[in-house]
Amino acid sequence: GRPPHPRRHHPQRLQERRRQTSRLDLRIPHRKTPKENGDPNAMNGLAKIRFLVGILLCLSVIAPVLAQTKADREELEYKGKVRNVRTESISFTYDDGKRKAEKRRLDQVETFDIAGNLLRNIVYSSDLSVLYDEKRSFQKGRVVETLRKHSPFTYLSDRVLYKYDQAGDLVEENGFDLTGKLVSHHVYEYDNHGRKTQWTSRSYFANEDKRVHRWTYTYDGLGRVRDEKAYIDGGNGFIPTDELGGPHRKLNMYADSTRSNHTVNFNARGVFVGSRVSRYDRKGNELEDIGFDEKGELKEKTRYEYVFDRLGNWTVKRTYEWDFENGKGLYRLEEISYRRISFYTYK
Repeated sequence: GRPPHPRRHHPQRLQERRRQTSRLDLRIPHRKTPKENGDPNAMNGLAKIRFLVGILLCLSVIAPVLAQTKADREELEYKGKVRNVRTESISFTYDDGKRKAEKRRLDQVETFDIAGNLLRNIVYSSDLSVLYDEKRSFQKGRVVETLRKHSPFTYLSDRVLYKYDQAGDLVEENGFDLTGKLVSHHVYEYDNHGRKTQWTSRSYFANEDKRVHRWTYTYDGLGRVRDEKAYIDGGNGFIPTDELGGPHRKLNMYADSTRSNHTVNFNARGVFVGSRVSRYDRKGNELEDIGFDEKGELKEKTRYEYVFDRLGNWTVKRTYEWDFENGKGLYRLEEISYRRISFYTYK
């Protein structure tokens, strides 16, 4: 997998964003489901797109996180002493211009301790079966172990152990299966400012690509990620690659101090292959995401609308996709996500 930005300290799952798959350039390995193998009695949900969406969230153990002293709850941009978050959603399909709502489904349940550490994270597939259920143990605010139960149709480790340097930066993650066999290995390097400069990853799963993968990161004068590049071990050293879920190079430009609003992509040969432009509100909530191809023509466009609670947490998010109907472009409602949030209270 590949994160949107390099991050350090304890690992953190990516925020759920249904249409962020292509934007994050993530490659999601998974075994074939029974349905994909021709079993008519197989669970339908695992073969659907939402299978990939759910897997994005599983990067809690393989994606590095931004330099931080914040608790998980703050890194996930929850406001207040959030204790539990239950996320549900409704997707919509269209037939001859008529919209049809699918059944409301449970997507995810997150549980935090009072300090804001993410203790448990359960993600469901579209057929409501558990895609994965992970429990995390902490010491001094850093995750030291993750135990996970998961669908057999994913390449996920059952146990993850984490190592930190004296500065408290995450430097190594090792994933194991139920027999104790090493199945994934990740190493992180930093510069003198504590900024992640390199992430090296290898999978040992059967039928998975055993070649070592590497991502490198450089920064602008304000400490923001400017360049992200992907490499793969070619046998005689690392070479640029487009095989890790996206183009070799992403060049980020910023509208403010933290959020990239324009990303330009180049393939392993250095050829421009497209770009993305994002727009945010004053509080950093994404309002629109637009993708362009190598010719500069519109490829896809997504818009978001929100309803917030009194603390500023979104409780309803509507996702619209740009489409053409009768020769006219228009936004169509694709999904509505709902959050039910509970808080710790003080006597």
